[in-house]
This record gives sequence, C-alpha cells and structure tokens, in this order.
Amino acid sequence: MRGIFTLVTDVTDRKKVEDSLRRSEERLRLVTDSVPAFISYLDSEQRFQFVNRHYEKTFGRKQEEFIGRHVREILGDDRYPIYKPHLEKVLAGNHVNFETRITLKGQEEEMRSLNVEYSPDFSESGEVIGCFVLRTDITARYQAESKIRQREELLRATLESTLGGILVVDSNGKLTHSNTRFAEMWSFPEAILSAGDFEVLVEFAASQLVDPEAFVLRINQLYDTTDVRSDTLRLKDGRVFERRSCPLIRDGIVDGRVWNFYYITEQVRLEEQARRHHDELAHVSRIGTMGEMATSIAHELNQPLAAVANFAFVIENELSNHSGTEKNAEFVASLARKVKTQVIRAGDIVRRMREFLRNVESHKVSSDINEVVSLVEPEARQRRVSVQLKLDNDIPKCRLDNIRIQQVVVNLIRNAFDAMSENDVNNRNVIVATTHNDDRFVEVSVQDRGHGIQFADIDSIFNTFFTTKQTEMGMCLAISRSFIEEHGGVQWVDPDVRDGALFKFQLPVEPEGNDFNR
Repeated sequence: MRGIFTLVTDVTDRKKVEDSLRRSEERLRLVTDSVPAFISYLDSEQRFQFVNRHYEKTFGRKQEEFIGRHVREILGDDRYPIYKPHLEKVLAGNHVNFETRITLKGQEEEMRSLNVEYSPDFSESGEVIGCFVLRTDITARYQAESKIRQREELLRATLESTLGGILVVDSNGKLTHSNTRFAEMWSFPEAILSAGDFEVLVEFAASQLVDPEAFVLRINQLYDTTDVRSDTLRLKDGRVFERRSCPLIRDGIVDGRVWNFYYITEQVRLEEQARRHHDELAHVSRIGTMGEMATSIAHELNQPLAAVANFAFVIENELSNHSGTEKNAEFVASLARKVKTQVIRAGDIVRRMREFLRNVESHKVSSDINEVVSLVEPEARQRRVSVQLKLDNDIPKCRLDNIRIQQVVVNLIRNAFDAMSENDVNNRNVIVATTHNDDRFVEVSVQDRGHGIQFADIDSIFNTFFTTKQTEMGMCLAISRSFIEEHGGVQWVDPDVRDGALFKFQLPVEPEGNDFNR
C-alpha cells in the first residue's frame, strides 16, 4: 500500500440547518401542545404523522404511539365509519368542517362535543399528500346552547300553557314571541303573524273592536312610558278582553313591550248581573222605605182623621138636637156632612196607599242562606273593606224571599261599612257568619269594628225614623226588621260587644217535605 486518500467535508452549514429545523420543530411542538385543541397531521393513507399533546391527555396514549397508526386503530371500528366519508372528501382535495361527539378516555370517561376541520395538504405538483386536522372542543358552547334551547323550550311551554294570549314586540315594532292562544283570541291569519309587522297586527285587531281609536291611542301612549297598565277591550261580537302591558327591559333599557290578553267576558257578565241585582235591591229598599213611611204616616194620620170624623158627627148631632132657624141648621148640617165625607175619603186614600205599598209580591223559595249572604264582595272592594265569611257548610235550607233577605244583609253590611268609614284602611274588617240551632233556626250575624252603639240606643235602634246619621231617615233597620218578621224570624243587636257592633237575625228552617212556594 503506497498510501491513503483523506476526504474532509465541511458540514457546518448542514448542522446549522438541522439545528434550526430541530429548534423550529420544538417551537412548533410547544405551540401545538399549548393549544387547547386536537392538532394532527394524516398522510394520504390516513396514518398519523403528527399529534399534539392534547391527544395524549385525552386518548390515554403517548404521542409516539400515534405515529404511523391508521385512524381506524385509534377511533375503533364503531367510530371510524363516522369519520371515513369526511377523510375521503378531504383527501380528494376539499376542505371539510363538521361537528361530532366522542367519548374521551381521560382521567374519567366523558362525552365531549367537537368541531372538526380537515384541510388538504398539497404537494408542489398539486397532489394531495395528506391533511391537517384541527379538532376543537365545543362542549362548553354546546352545553350553553343546550341550556339556551331548554330555556327557550321552557319559555315556549310556559307561553303555550297560560290561559291568556301573549304577544312580545321589540322597540322596532317587530313581533318576537306570541303564543297560540293569542292567535286564537284575535283570529289572526298565519300570514299576518309570520310577517311580524306590529302595525298590521294592530290594524287587524282594531277592526274587531267597538272603540278602535281608543285601542290604538292607548298603544301609542304606552310605548312612550315604562308603566305597567291594564284596561278593558270590548269586541263587536260581544266578547270582552282584559289587556295588560308591561315594558320589555334588556340591560336596563326599554326594548319593547309585552302584551297579555285575557277573556273576562263571563266576569263582566257576572259583574253587570250583580249591578242589576243591586239595582233590584235598591228598588226593593225604596219600595220598603215608602211602605214603612206610608205605614207610619197612615198610623199617625188615621187617629186625628178619625177624631175629625167623630167631631163632624158630633156637630151634626148637636145641630140636629138643638133649636135654631131651620135654614141655618140645615146649612151647618150640610157642611158637617161634607167635612165627614172628605175626611172619610182621605182615610180611604191613605189606607189604600198603605195596602198597595205593603202588598208587594213576596215570592218565597227554598234557599241556602249562605248563598244569600255571600253577595257582599263587590261593594266591599269598592269601600276598601275586608269581609270575612264564616259560613256553616252544613246549614239547613230556609224558605225565603231572597231579594228581601238580601236587602236585610245589604242594610246591615252598609251600616257596618258606614260605621268604619273613619277607620284606617287596615282596620276596616267585617265578619259575616252563619250557623244553625237545633235544626229549627238559622242565624246570621254581621260584626264590624266601628264606633259601636250607645247602650241607651239599643232599645230604639229598630224603631222607624230612628237614626244617628244626619243624612239618613232611619228606615233601613226598621225595614230589615219588618222583612225578618214577615219570614217568622227575629232580629236584634248584641249589647255585650265592646269593639264595634254585632247585629244578628234568626230565620226558621224549612220544614221537611215542604215543597210549595208562597
């Protein structure tokens, strides 16, 4: 061997490039590992060539265990068919985005929602050589959206379950929510509701109302305020709605209004019926007052009229028995006869008036006294008085003229209200109670917390024209007493009550087998 040849190559630049690439890979690794997402790269054969640390934490495998493995091996035969169509699509050169759910094997198995993006990787020649995979955990967003959907479903169920029609309109005049009840109440066509134009809705609704101008004016007024208001709407077909409205406030700013509509047709009918009933009671009261007045007047006038008639007879007799000119005697006797005739006529008029007024038809039927005394609520609300009903549910029936007994109760209730007119609103309490005694009598009591009754007045309080009020004639209690006595009952005031007054009356129980009206 003559010698050797030595070849020395300078690889400094290559080492620098390799070091630079290694540092770049390390930086890439640090970046991808710090991202809270699944980042990987698949080659054209669907094998992993890169995964970040998030795969390791989630699937329970080390990063190197993924490299070279087919997607099917990692996902399993049950999950791979879900991803296969998307992989084939991206390896055909298309960008793919979809959402899926997967069970991850971290410290505890749990179902997670993922947003998956596949982006194709092209070579310089335009050939697809693999794809980039980004899987983002959207479980929190999915859960938030699920909660929103649940709330919306709950809201929808609530809207649909309410008895009223509900409409929500934003500040731009657009319908945002409504329930089926609202559409049914107003008979809105689907086209109008789907368009969501509030002005069109108002115009259609107003065409059904008795007073459309007031309806529209009220809407315009409320949109300029934050008031919570309610009013009554009467429709041309006879129905009556109650309309309630409150502002829709979002982030402290008024952003529209919420409208509620309720059927109150039956309520209004009952209130109007109650008003008519009270008018009837008032009429009976007036007739009763006139009757009592006529009775008292007749009683007072009959005595002096009878005396005048007697005096006339005496004059006639005296003139007939004593001497005098025949002409004068006949003249005086003629005058006396005329006086007698007119006095008798006046007495007949008063008597007929009394009989007419006292003979108002009384129609008695088998009645539940509890139903008779329970008609006090409307006036109680108006007078701002709390009425407590303590009714005996087992009370036997009576044979009553309901109108007259109701008038008795109304008289007692109104007297109680008047007695408490100067009380504080919180101290206006009336107790109306019913009970029965040995199946012979039913008893009704009315107790107030007013100024009470002077002991000296107890014996006179039911007398005609007795009153402690400057504006009253003193007929109500007298009328009540006459009505109760007409039914075979008694009425009295309890003298032992110290706080307020307690009035009571008793009525006889209807005999068994009594099925006639009188």
